[in-house]
Amino acid sequence: MNESKPGDSQNLACVFCRKHDDCPNKYGEKKTKEKWNLTVHYYCLLMSSGIWQRGKEEEGVYGFLIEDIRKEVNRASKLKCCVCKKNGASIGCVAPRCKRSYHFPCGLQRECIFQFTGNFASFCWDHRPVQIITSNNYRESLPCTICLEFIEPIPSYNILRSPCCKNAWFHRDCLQ
Repeated sequence: MNESKPGDSQNLACVFCRKHDDCPNKYGEKKTKEKWNLTVHYYCLLMSSGIWQRGKEEEGVYGFLIEDIRKEVNRASKLKCCVCKKNGASIGCVAPRCKRSYHFPCGLQRECIFQFTGNFASFCWDHRPVQIITSNNYRESLPCTICLEFIEPIPSYNILRSPCCKNAWFHRDCLQ
Protein backbone atom coordinates (compact mmCIF):
# COMPACT_ATOMS: atom_id res chain seq x y z
CA MET A 1 0.00 0.00 0.00
CA ASN A 2 1.28 3.42 -0.85
CA GLU A 3 1.56 5.64 2.17
CA SER A 4 2.78 9.19 1.95
CA LYS A 5 6.10 10.20 3.39
CA PRO A 6 5.97 11.94 6.78
CA GLY A 7 6.14 15.50 5.42
CA ASP A 8 3.69 14.95 2.55
CA SER A 9 0.50 14.53 4.58
CA GLN A 10 0.95 17.86 6.37
CA ASN A 11 -1.33 19.68 3.90
CA LEU A 12 -3.93 16.91 3.60
CA ALA A 13 -7.07 17.09 5.72
CA CYS A 14 -8.56 14.19 7.68
CA VAL A 15 -11.70 12.91 5.91
CA PHE A 16 -13.57 12.94 9.24
CA CYS A 17 -12.66 16.19 11.02
CA ARG A 18 -11.29 18.06 7.98
CA LYS A 19 -8.37 19.35 10.02
CA HIS A 20 -4.87 19.46 8.55
CA ASP A 21 -3.20 19.20 11.97
CA ASP A 22 -0.65 16.45 12.45
CA CYS A 23 -0.70 16.18 16.24
CA PRO A 24 -0.41 12.51 17.32
CA ASN A 25 -0.85 13.27 21.03
CA LYS A 26 -4.15 15.03 20.41
CA TYR A 27 -5.70 13.30 17.37
CA GLY A 28 -3.70 10.09 17.02
CA GLU A 29 -1.37 9.33 14.14
CA LYS A 30 -2.34 10.95 10.85
CA LYS A 31 -2.27 8.32 8.11
CA THR A 32 -2.49 8.93 4.36
CA LYS A 33 -3.22 6.22 1.81
CA GLU A 34 -2.37 7.79 -1.55
CA LYS A 35 -3.79 4.86 -3.49
CA TRP A 36 -7.27 5.69 -2.16
CA ASN A 37 -6.76 9.45 -1.79
CA LEU A 38 -7.53 9.11 1.91
CA THR A 39 -6.15 10.81 5.02
CA VAL A 40 -7.40 10.10 8.55
CA HIS A 41 -6.48 10.80 12.14
CA TYR A 42 -6.39 7.54 14.10
CA TYR A 43 -8.64 8.83 16.91
CA CYS A 44 -11.19 10.26 14.45
CA LEU A 45 -11.37 6.80 12.90
CA LEU A 46 -11.55 4.92 16.21
CA MET A 47 -14.26 7.10 17.71
CA SER A 48 -16.53 7.28 14.64
CA SER A 49 -19.86 5.80 15.64
CA GLY A 50 -20.74 3.83 12.51
CA ILE A 51 -17.57 1.88 11.73
CA TRP A 52 -15.93 -1.26 13.05
CA GLN A 53 -12.54 -2.82 12.48
CA ARG A 54 -13.38 -5.75 10.19
CA GLY A 55 -9.96 -6.36 8.65
CA LYS A 56 -6.59 -7.48 9.88
CA GLU A 57 -4.31 -4.78 11.30
CA GLU A 58 -2.36 -4.49 8.03
CA GLU A 59 -5.52 -4.15 5.88
CA GLY A 60 -6.91 -0.73 4.95
CA VAL A 61 -6.09 1.72 7.74
CA TYR A 62 -5.36 -0.02 11.05
CA GLY A 63 -7.72 -2.84 10.02
CA PHE A 64 -10.55 -0.50 9.05
CA LEU A 65 -11.45 -1.38 5.47
CA ILE A 66 -11.41 1.40 2.88
CA GLU A 67 -15.00 0.72 1.76
CA ASP A 68 -16.16 0.95 5.40
CA ILE A 69 -14.30 4.24 5.88
CA ARG A 70 -15.95 5.63 2.74
CA LYS A 71 -19.41 4.53 3.96
CA GLU A 72 -18.79 6.14 7.35
CA VAL A 73 -17.65 9.40 5.74
CA ASN A 74 -20.84 9.34 3.63
CA ARG A 75 -23.02 8.66 6.71
CA ALA A 76 -21.32 11.47 8.63
CA SER A 77 -21.70 13.90 5.74
CA LYS A 78 -25.41 14.03 6.58
CA LEU A 79 -24.78 14.88 10.25
CA LYS A 80 -24.12 18.41 11.47
CA CYS A 81 -21.65 18.99 14.28
CA CYS A 82 -23.37 20.56 17.27
CA VAL A 83 -20.18 22.49 18.07
CA CYS A 84 -18.90 23.96 14.79
CA LYS A 85 -22.18 23.55 12.85
CA LYS A 86 -20.38 21.95 9.86
CA ASN A 87 -21.38 18.63 8.31
CA GLY A 88 -19.34 15.47 8.74
CA ALA A 89 -19.83 14.85 12.46
CA SER A 90 -19.04 11.14 12.72
CA ILE A 91 -19.14 10.79 16.53
CA GLY A 92 -22.32 10.60 18.56
CA CYS A 93 -23.01 10.68 22.27
CA VAL A 94 -23.92 7.21 23.57
CA ALA A 95 -26.45 8.49 26.12
CA PRO A 96 -29.92 7.21 25.29
CA ARG A 97 -32.00 9.75 23.35
CA CYS A 98 -29.07 12.19 23.01
CA LYS A 99 -28.85 13.29 19.39
CA ARG A 100 -25.57 15.23 19.63
CA SER A 101 -22.99 14.54 16.93
CA TYR A 102 -19.56 16.13 16.67
CA HIS A 103 -16.12 15.89 15.13
CA PHE A 104 -13.36 14.50 17.38
CA PRO A 105 -11.52 17.87 17.73
CA CYS A 106 -14.82 19.66 18.43
CA GLY A 107 -15.57 17.08 21.14
CA LEU A 108 -12.18 17.73 22.72
CA GLN A 109 -12.88 21.46 22.62
CA ARG A 110 -16.21 20.98 24.47
CA GLU A 111 -14.66 18.52 26.95
CA CYS A 112 -16.47 15.39 25.79
CA ILE A 113 -15.29 12.09 27.21
CA PHE A 114 -13.88 9.50 24.80
CA GLN A 115 -13.34 5.94 26.04
CA PHE A 116 -10.52 4.25 24.14
CA THR A 117 -11.55 0.73 25.22
CA GLY A 118 -14.46 -1.63 24.68
CA ASN A 119 -16.98 -0.09 22.29
CA PHE A 120 -15.07 3.22 22.10
CA ALA A 121 -17.97 5.15 23.59
CA SER A 122 -18.22 8.92 23.51
CA PHE A 123 -20.14 11.14 25.92
CA CYS A 124 -21.12 14.75 25.18
CA TRP A 125 -20.56 17.51 27.76
CA ASP A 126 -24.04 17.01 29.28
CA HIS A 127 -23.79 13.23 29.63
CA ARG A 128 -20.13 12.63 30.41
CA PRO A 129 -19.37 10.64 33.55
CA VAL A 130 -18.10 12.76 36.43
CA GLN A 131 -15.88 11.60 39.26
CA ILE A 132 -17.59 11.84 42.62
CA ILE A 133 -15.19 12.15 45.52
CA THR A 134 -16.74 12.27 48.96
CA SER A 135 -13.97 14.05 50.83
CA ASN A 136 -10.97 16.07 49.87
CA ASN A 137 -8.45 16.16 52.69
CA TYR A 138 -5.79 17.78 50.52
CA ARG A 139 -5.08 21.41 51.22
CA GLU A 140 -2.00 21.83 49.08
CA SER A 141 -0.96 21.11 45.53
CA LEU A 142 0.12 17.58 44.72
CA PRO A 143 2.19 16.32 41.79
CA CYS A 144 0.56 14.66 38.80
CA THR A 145 1.69 11.05 39.18
CA ILE A 146 2.85 10.97 35.54
CA CYS A 147 4.43 14.35 34.69
CA LEU A 148 5.15 15.41 38.31
CA GLU A 149 3.85 18.94 37.63
CA PHE A 150 1.94 20.28 40.64
CA ILE A 151 -1.86 20.41 40.41
CA GLU A 152 -4.70 21.44 42.69
CA PRO A 153 -6.28 18.20 43.98
CA ILE A 154 -9.80 19.14 42.91
CA PRO A 155 -11.52 16.82 40.42
CA SER A 156 -12.46 18.49 37.16
CA TYR A 157 -12.46 17.61 33.48
CA ASN A 158 -8.67 18.10 33.34
CA ILE A 159 -7.75 16.73 36.79
CA LEU A 160 -8.57 13.15 37.84
CA ARG A 161 -8.06 11.16 41.01
CA SER A 162 -7.19 7.50 40.79
CA PRO A 163 -10.08 5.33 42.01
CA CYS A 164 -7.71 2.71 43.45
CA CYS A 165 -4.69 4.70 44.62
CA LYS A 166 -6.36 7.43 46.65
CA ASN A 167 -3.27 9.66 46.70
CA ALA A 168 -2.70 9.57 42.94
CA TRP A 169 -3.84 12.56 40.91
CA PHE A 170 -3.41 12.99 37.16
CA HIS A 171 -3.84 15.43 34.31
CA ARG A 172 -6.33 13.92 31.83
CA ASP A 173 -3.85 14.63 29.03
CA CYS A 174 -1.11 12.68 30.85
CA LEU A 175 -3.37 9.63 31.19
CA GLN A 176 -4.41 9.68 27.56
